[in-house]
Amino acid sequence: MDPSMFAQIFDSPMISQVAFHPRTFPKGDSLGADQHDGEVRVADGVDLAYRLYKGRRDPKSVLLYFHANAEVITDIGNMIDRFYNMDCAVLACSFRGFAWSTGQPSLTKLCPDTEKLLEAVPSILDEFGLGGLPLLSYGRSMGASCAVHAAIVAPHLIRGVCLDAGLQTLKDLPMLAPLTQMMPGANQMLAMVPEPIGTLTKMAQLSCPLLLIHGTSDEIIPHAHAVKAVSYTHLTLPTKRIV
Repeated sequence: MDPSMFAQIFDSPMISQVAFHPRTFPKGDSLGADQHDGEVRVADGVDLAYRLYKGRRDPKSVLLYFHANAEVITDIGNMIDRFYNMDCAVLACSFRGFAWSTGQPSLTKLCPDTEKLLEAVPSILDEFGLGGLPLLSYGRSMGASCAVHAAIVAPHLIRGVCLDAGLQTLKDLPMLAPLTQMMPGANQMLAMVPEPIGTLTKMAQLSCPLLLIHGTSDEIIPHAHAVKAVSYTHLTLPTKRIV
């Protein structure tokens, strides 16, 4: 098989079923006080859901939150008071096929969709009186790819990045091992194709403060991802930190 054809495996149903675990529900579901739902058109017939957690008091910053591959934008609502107590509003952004987003989950669409979301963020924040506030990018697990990409393509908007058990490379994830074992020569071809998202190489382009949070016993996304991410950055302490 041609390696370029093999690269298309990252958007195959086989990979998507392993990489994404979407949950769906209608807009407005379990909507709380001072919370607002909406969607952003990212492609023809594809809208991504968002939930803005504004809070009752005036925030001093806004967190652009990208959830993990088995989470949804309402999950952060269970701990939203922690962010409110830090005077931080949260704009939680969805993936394709999650919450009330349309389309199908796609690894290679994560970054292009993030760019479309970023285009809409200023008008969303303006609508709810949050325009001009410092914007921080936060990514959990797979959402880290979106958080880092946001900081790279919109450094004028993103003032800092936090990665929580952040995914850096797809090709060395333990979850891929059983799949490649079923395909003769898959490991050799995998080594020849580029990373479909390229988060790790983007770390070298970060110019804003960076915080990495990662458990040392994480078996889904190993702690080595965080260590490798730090080694790629050109930031110096205390501008970057891993905990």
